[in-house]
Amino acid sequence: MVFSNDGQRVVTASDDATARVWDLQGRELNVLDNHTSSVFSTVFSADGQKVVTASSDNTARVWTTDTLSELLEQSCDQMNVYLINNPEILDDLTACQTSDRLSYAAQTLVREGDRLAQRKATADKAVEKYQLANLWSPGLVPNPTQRARNILAALDAVNSGRDLAQSGNLEAAIKQFQEAVRLDPSRRWISPDAEARRFMARALLGEGRNSAQDGNLDTAVTKFEAAIELVPTLRINPKDEVNHIAASAFVEQGVQLAQEGEILQALTNVERALALSPDLTIEASSWNTLCWFGSIFGYAQQVLNACELAIEPDPTVGSYLDSRGLARVLTGDIQGAIRDFEVFIDWEDDETQVTQRREWINALRAGKAPQEIFTPELLEELKSQ
Repeated sequence: MVFSNDGQRVVTASDDATARVWDLQGRELNVLDNHTSSVFSTVFSADGQKVVTASSDNTARVWTTDTLSELLEQSCDQMNVYLINNPEILDDLTACQTSDRLSYAAQTLVREGDRLAQRKATADKAVEKYQLANLWSPGLVPNPTQRARNILAALDAVNSGRDLAQSGNLEAAIKQFQEAVRLDPSRRWISPDAEARRFMARALLGEGRNSAQDGNLDTAVTKFEAAIELVPTLRINPKDEVNHIAASAFVEQGVQLAQEGEILQALTNVERALALSPDLTIEASSWNTLCWFGSIFGYAQQVLNACELAIEPDPTVGSYLDSRGLARVLTGDIQGAIRDFEVFIDWEDDETQVTQRREWINALRAGKAPQEIFTPELLEELKSQ
């Protein structure tokens, strides 16, 4: 082991045919690895720029080594983007603080400060970011405290503009967004008129959806048309959209009605939904709810089609086949019901339900009448399954 003349580095020889240069903290700076046999002697040149090694391979070699400052510079360059985007790290690494790097990182500090300034609780931290940015890039933020105040005020103006737009006061909303842009230069990309129209259109669309869900279709269409007039780029057909929303609401209400035993009204709701929006996709789970509760409440024949539609997307879902099995047995299709219950048994993990279905199958095969098995008490119990 030999020290460099400045005492900052050490070179070691090794039997693995390498010599290695280290700093005083034990960090490996260079690996000199072109020998073919063990290295038994090393020495630094007087200026520390070179290392001479002697090896059992009967050769001596002269190596150029990187100085510690060169290595640091290389490391800083490799982390350049990271340091610019993480100025708190750069602040600690004074060796990496070049003027260009500090200038770019100062812009990151300003962006971070702008985010912090949007909350009163962190406004002081925002000012600290701006002040450090000014140290790294003088004059970048002329008045840090005022900038923080302006950004918070701009956010208040944006919120006020949004509320005004959503309440239908377009002109007042535009003025608030104009004020926000004036106060906060980072919002210069905002078009006050477009922003106000966007929020007002969003409110109208929300009102339209609510009207459609409540069945007020004409009102809903009017709301959607008004939204499109404000934002012509909205790619919607008001009538089709309203019909789809209303149809979905009818289905949702129908599912709830089925669970409450209002089966005929539930089926009517579904018919109305499909009349409004023939392309409406009704989830298999919704059809299954109609099938299951329709059978329990005495309308097995009327919900048989719902049972088939529940199974259609995926005939392997055991719970849906179980529902159809119940409808089948209550409408006299004993063998079909047994097949459905058998699939459910193989699919279901709940041993209590599996045992119950086996008992149903055994009773049906023994010739027991469905009404003797599926008593009012059992059907009441099945409501909770």
